[in-house]
Amino acid sequence: MRRGERARHAIVQQNRRLEVGARINLALAARREGKLGAAEAEADAAAKTAGKGTSQQAYALGALAAIFCDQGRLNEAESAAAQASTLLDALGGGLEEGELLVRLASIELKLAAGRRADAEAELRVAGERLRRNGGTIRDEALRRSFFEAVPEHRRLLALTAELLGDRPFVEAEREGSPVPPAKNPVRIFSAASQRAPRG
Repeated sequence: MRRGERARHAIVQQNRRLEVGARINLALAARREGKLGAAEAEADAAAKTAGKGTSQQAYALGALAAIFCDQGRLNEAESAAAQASTLLDALGGGLEEGELLVRLASIELKLAAGRRADAEAELRVAGERLRRNGGTIRDEALRRSFFEAVPEHRRLLALTAELLGDRPFVEAEREGSPVPPAKNPVRIFSAASQRAPRG
């Protein structure tokens, strides 16, 4: 590939990433507003536009799974969540953006299917990822916002308390107790988190 062709290819790839990111943000914003048809359309387009096997595709599929779950379309939700989780594992258990959304969708679906033990096992992993990532934030106000202002984080904390009975953990996080920093901190991003600090 010649230099000019390489440059054009890089521009196309960058534009695709920007488009996919924008569609995921639109999908999550529409979901929060209860516009599930629009949310589904954007998430589906993002999943199809993202590069195959990429972090963005996993994020888009996780968002799509959550939207399907909201609609009561559990079979489709389970399929999308399984694809997202497979990609997450293939990518080493971490994503550039949206990891906890993918994990949360899988947990919620297992709960809906009555697979509580499997859900709890995944919840322990997700909770630890959240806890360690939050522990890298030294400012108390920012750390509190990280745990409480991002919907996925709030839900994971609530499930941790409800299912694992781990209230000291939840209270410690909200009080900003120091925790060991993660070697590979999770980066969570959703349209909601534009107004909240990210780890």
